[in-house]
Amino acid sequence: MKKLLRVISVILVLLCLLFVSCASTKVEGEELVEYKNVNYTIKDKILLTQQELREDCDMLKYILYTCYAGIDEAIELGFDLDGTIEEIYNKAWDSRQIHSGLVERGVLSNVITTTMAKKLPNTDQHIYLAGNIKDSVVLYYSNIFFSKKDDKYFVNKSDIEKISVGDEYSGPENNLYKIITDEGVVYRFAVMTKKAIKSAIISINGENINIPVKEDKIIQSQGNWTGVQSTEKTLYMSLGDCSMAYGISDVNDALSYSWDNFIKKISEQAKGKSNIIFDLRSNPGGYMQYPAKMLAAAYYYNHTDKDFANNITAKLLNEVSTDCTRIVSPFVMQQEKQWYTKNYKNDFEQFTPETQDYFKKYWRTMQFRPIRKHIKMMDYACTLDELPEPDFKGNIYVLINRNSGSAAEFGTEMTYLLQEKGINVTLVGENSWGGIKYGGMLGNQLPNSGLFTSTGIYFGEAPTLQSIPNWKGEGMGFFPDYWATNDTILSTLIDLTGDTQLKETLKDLDKRQL
Repeated sequence: MKKLLRVISVILVLLCLLFVSCASTKVEGEELVEYKNVNYTIKDKILLTQQELREDCDMLKYILYTCYAGIDEAIELGFDLDGTIEEIYNKAWDSRQIHSGLVERGVLSNVITTTMAKKLPNTDQHIYLAGNIKDSVVLYYSNIFFSKKDDKYFVNKSDIEKISVGDEYSGPENNLYKIITDEGVVYRFAVMTKKAIKSAIISINGENINIPVKEDKIIQSQGNWTGVQSTEKTLYMSLGDCSMAYGISDVNDALSYSWDNFIKKISEQAKGKSNIIFDLRSNPGGYMQYPAKMLAAAYYYNHTDKDFANNITAKLLNEVSTDCTRIVSPFVMQQEKQWYTKNYKNDFEQFTPETQDYFKKYWRTMQFRPIRKHIKMMDYACTLDELPEPDFKGNIYVLINRNSGSAAEFGTEMTYLLQEKGINVTLVGENSWGGIKYGGMLGNQLPNSGLFTSTGIYFGEAPTLQSIPNWKGEGMGFFPDYWATNDTILSTLIDLTGDTQLKETLKDLDKRQL
């Protein structure tokens, strides 16, 4: 017994020495923070006591500081984290029920959302704190169309009684959007704003007139989340959701078989084509591997070797994350350890040895030495110094709308990486969602109310994105080269590709992905 006690004492001393050693070692750019267990049981209470409210507010602060990659930028822009959390706490407590003295979960949710929307200065579309706190811009269209003659615009179609064919437009030119219809090129009056509007002011013949405007209807993504169609000249491929891409080969045999056949079909039907249409409309994002693998199959259709395809995919992924960083913290490592060791074991091998070592290091030490720091974005294992010459040489048309976001926008960015190797990129549709700068979402619930939070652990924009004129920034997204509503998108593609077979092959494109 005494021998056992001596062994235990030695172990405890060694652990203490290790802890002291770790705690005293300081690396530039890192900060020691509190270690909190975030894998707790959620209570999901509808009514909160003052103590429970305090605990939820403290956890919200902890999550934002140790998990949100954009927090340092926000603080630099003047965000007061401590003051904002206290404001949330005080507002919620002041709104407690008079008869019970308890705070309703719905009240806390509303206070968090409205306060953060007002206080957080980042233009971050991803962040979700008990609700959405950021809005993207939306284009609101009229049914007034113009023809251009010299430098002037004249009405050629109108559903407003006060506005007649032949009237001259006298407003700002940036409210006229060039579109292609069956009758040719026209200009449609529209207003871009973050506010939901039903009317706008148009200037005709020097007179301001109030007219109705509306959003274009959001099309449904393809039910099976992928699709392929083709004509003699054109390959059409659709991607309705990126959330099923991650670990697809490891989910189950049926999905793996479906995915492999889909990729094979893309490569087979891309051969000999002069056009590729990549439909990302209404794709809300998820994991970047999905669009990367589709592009690898379409661009390099003569290469069926899986190692080659994996290298191309990895290169595309690495290129769009160059110069990006990720936040390391106790919160992040607790969540990621669970994901990679329990849910996605095989996917761990897709990373470089250095990245795998990074994970293992912080999984081992974070509880004893809880630090918060930003590190370079993880790299995927790749043996290519640069992307090789593609088999496909021609035009790729990427279809986007205001619900195309996050990983779908990274997929859009990837299409530009081979412009200097004979692939011409054209964007068609609406502006995309505008959410790239802050990604890699981690979700968690507050311990008592169960309110959900989601924050990005990745931060930054790669030089490849910054060099694309179509990218207008967070909340603005990619602007198309050719604006198109659902009813004009097919005529636009037919005009741009010169492929009349698309009229039949893609005849329901105005309603959904195919």
